[in-house]
Amino acid sequence: MPILSRLCRYLGRRRSHRGTSAHRGNLPALLLRFRDHPAIVLVETDPALSPALRGPFDGIRAIVVRLVSKGRLHGRRHIALYADVVVEDPAYQRIHITLAGTRPMSLRTWRRSVALAKRHGGMLFREVDDDGRRHVILEMAIAFATLDVDIDALRASLGSQEALRTLVRLLDETLARDLEALGPLLAAREATPLQAWLHRVAGVLGLAEATTLADIGQRLEDEIIVHGRSARLDEAIRQFGDDAARLLAVLRASVDPLRL
Repeated sequence: MPILSRLCRYLGRRRSHRGTSAHRGNLPALLLRFRDHPAIVLVETDPALSPALRGPFDGIRAIVVRLVSKGRLHGRRHIALYADVVVEDPAYQRIHITLAGTRPMSLRTWRRSVALAKRHGGMLFREVDDDGRRHVILEMAIAFATLDVDIDALRASLGSQEALRTLVRLLDETLARDLEALGPLLAAREATPLQAWLHRVAGVLGLAEATTLADIGQRLEDEIIVHGRSARLDEAIRQFGDDAARLLAVLRASVDPLRL
């Protein structure tokens, strides 16, 4: 189709300039790397925590590193890290990153930690549980990177709002059909149809310039090819489908603001 062909040429030009500089941030993966820290005894992430959040990943890492450094007892693994989604919104997730089992901090250290969290858009809280263990909680609202679609660039490349509307209608028909099929595919427990679904949906998302989400789909496809299916991978694929549905809503709204 002419519109899709023009869009593919446009994306090829964009990617040749962008190279490998696209952001590859993945919050669950970032937090799981703290398993190697000498003070961390456990890391658990909520399966609902999306790998397609925008960041600020460097800021989150700096905050967690500081809190662990100031709250640790040297020579012991005693701090547990938990990441939970406390609010789910079409545009963002509000998360709690809890460090359980930290030692007390001085008032000066705490104030500096609070200032660091605030600088990156977060808030810090302290709690003591029934067993007397101290918890430090970082709360942040983080937007989905999948919603960061350059609608203006797509419109300019295609030449008109009407061309964009035609493209979105084509993508809508394809994505909507595939998103409806995801539930039965997950229930069927077969790997090959699900792998084909990931390949197809990731390709459609690439056409929509949703490169972050398309890359996630490709990585999930690679995972299922190499390792087969698992409960954790199925949950990640389900979340990927939810993220694709959010993107579809953004595309629909770009040509019809009343349709969400």
